[in-house]
Amino acid sequence: MAALKGDFIGFQYGDYHSSDLEIMRVSDGSRYIEELVPTISDKTVEKPGDDGTYFFNSYYTQKPFDISFAFDNITEEQKRRLSQIFSNKKPQKIIFDELPFKYYLVKPSAAPQLQYICFESKGQRIYKGEGTLQLLAYYPYARSLYKWLDEYTVDSVMCWDSDWNNKNEWAAASNLKLTQGNYDKITFSTTNSASIPLFNAGDLETGFTLSFSFNGDSIGNDSIHIYLEEDADSQLYLSKMIKKGNDTEVRLNTDNNLLEGYENGVKSGNLYNEFKISGNFFKIPLGDSTLKIIGCSSNNNITIKYNYLYY
Repeated sequence: MAALKGDFIGFQYGDYHSSDLEIMRVSDGSRYIEELVPTISDKTVEKPGDDGTYFFNSYYTQKPFDISFAFDNITEEQKRRLSQIFSNKKPQKIIFDELPFKYYLVKPSAAPQLQYICFESKGQRIYKGEGTLQLLAYYPYARSLYKWLDEYTVDSVMCWDSDWNNKNEWAAASNLKLTQGNYDKITFSTTNSASIPLFNAGDLETGFTLSFSFNGDSIGNDSIHIYLEEDADSQLYLSKMIKKGNDTEVRLNTDNNLLEGYENGVKSGNLYNEFKISGNFFKIPLGDSTLKIIGCSSNNNITIKYNYLYY
């Protein structure tokens, strides 16, 4: 059995592809098992002095992965490398070959197990057998690897191989646009009024980071209005932001609801949330939308970043 890349048999873990490790993903019995959504946790409280339970909400908490694999020609050195790679305590990207448009951040939740028979060949030990990996994604959603289909080329995708170009098999499921076009590009209609066309191809609404560079010692005029053209509830009002220390920009982060200072691309630790006047830190809905910004000029070098989120 040769370790191969391909649908349902290969996967990328951190910097290594399974084929680099001489292992091949296999089904558990005759079928693959997939959990379609992350683990659900319900927030409830028992009714005091009465039958029943109050239900408040449900949350996705984490997503487990159980991977079975086989091998038939790994050496003592390669077996040791498996131990080193899958003992890493830091979360690593995992990308399955059949769905290369998304990745999860995972770490081992249990020690990897091997079941094998050892042979001797040409003076060295050779192992043949099976193994299991138990991995856990504490952030329960996958993120997009790239945002446009034309970015997925033979050279760009980590677990890609020209011998099994399968883009036509997963392109529709990814919901990705063929090319970027005008999406995520800012256009100023007047001196202080701009718009950014957005597209969210994922399964869930997603947070974004909006960056503003300082023009002198401030950002904006007397006030800054940020909103979604299609949603009257997605509104955020800021006052003019005054520079702190040596910050060169402020990034509005709607994942953590913070206005964070950066100095030449490095987080400075300064916060600018006191400049928030009213409104809410909103997220990008599914499909097409348009972000509007009033009160800033092109001198503020506004840019936006966001990922698509998938189950």
